[in-house]
Amino acid sequence: MTAGSDNQFFGPTKPGERIEVLDVIRGYSLWGVLLINMMNFGALVDGLWIDAGNEFAYWAKNFFFEQKSWRLFTFMFGLGFAVQMGRAEEKGVPFVRVYLRRLFVLLVIGRLHMFVYGSILDVYAWLGLALILFRKASPRTLLVCAILFMMVFPADQYLSRVHQEHAPPDPATATEARQQSLLVQAANTDHLEAARRIRAHGSVFDFLAMRSEGIVRGALPSFQLEAYRHAESMLAMFPLFLLGLYIGKRKILHNLEKHRGFVRRVLWWGLGLGLAASLSGWLVPDDQVHPAIALAADAVWVFGASALSLFYAALIIEVFRHPWGRRLLTPLAAVGRTALTNYVMQTILFAIVFQGFGFGGFLRLGPAPIFGIALIIYLLLILLSVVWLRYFRFGPLEWVWRSATYLKFQPLRRRATPVGGAVAA
Repeated sequence: MTAGSDNQFFGPTKPGERIEVLDVIRGYSLWGVLLINMMNFGALVDGLWIDAGNEFAYWAKNFFFEQKSWRLFTFMFGLGFAVQMGRAEEKGVPFVRVYLRRLFVLLVIGRLHMFVYGSILDVYAWLGLALILFRKASPRTLLVCAILFMMVFPADQYLSRVHQEHAPPDPATATEARQQSLLVQAANTDHLEAARRIRAHGSVFDFLAMRSEGIVRGALPSFQLEAYRHAESMLAMFPLFLLGLYIGKRKILHNLEKHRGFVRRVLWWGLGLGLAASLSGWLVPDDQVHPAIALAADAVWVFGASALSLFYAALIIEVFRHPWGRRLLTPLAAVGRTALTNYVMQTILFAIVFQGFGFGGFLRLGPAPIFGIALIIYLLLILLSVVWLRYFRFGPLEWVWRSATYLKFQPLRRRATPVGGAVAA
């Protein structure tokens, strides 16, 4: 690889330039992503485990992490792109070519990750491409656009309900509803059958053959309307990218003391809206209220889920300000600095736990054991990340990503130079 002219003054962030609390938040967000992904493998069916411990674990997953973890992880990706854009602008470097290469490499890694499990990385690559269109927008414009994008899902649900109320009875629709009801009733059987199929893949090669379609499927984003009408679609994720760009442009994390009032407002508003969102699903039944009330509930849920994820970030910032909090949370920074490697590694680990070539635990464990296994895996990733970064500058996949982005092999090993008994990078 050779360095291009657009890379001459622009490269990977140096250790002294990193915003440590950003790495800590990113590292924490990986815990929630790990937990939700493992729950989807091992405890997807509600009501399959009815003892008190498993029911509480399933409730805690829904209340604190479901829909919040990927929002925080997505927000941090958007914020990371924003920080890179800001650094390039400050140095007067033409950033777009480097940025496009960065997104392309991420897309390739995401496609390869599909061999193991459905990947969010390629989605982030497409969202990052859309983010370029907003790179010169003012913070106010970004905030308004984020709010508008967040309203797409509630508005779509509202229009669907209104249409169903005013549409004449359709025999085909009634038949479809009955079929859907039968499918729901057979959900447990279907999932257990899926478990048997997955456990039937007795070797890694069988499993890779089953997953090989993933490297091609979804290589391009879907342009069908239905692909953007659910709560975890690219359209629902994009507002979090815009919020990350908003925070990056305002340089909130660059000077936390200056913006402490802003962080505290996010803390308390995020907590209040987040709790309201988590409760709204219980208080407002989906099919028994006026469409306008359902619209309000959906809006509270969408904004509240995002607000609770930002509450977690603000809480980490507040704790990190204190010496005891910094000592407690600093190991998470290592996880955040190697987030790409850890994201892929955790997928490989829980695939081994659940797939047939490993322990075959798909739908065998239940929510409470999943919590324990996820915590063990996460603590293992923290330990591995801390030890790895003592000797290397990047995680393995971060090194590949940066080297391919900047068209130059980046130095991976740290230079062990004794400085007052320490090892200097």
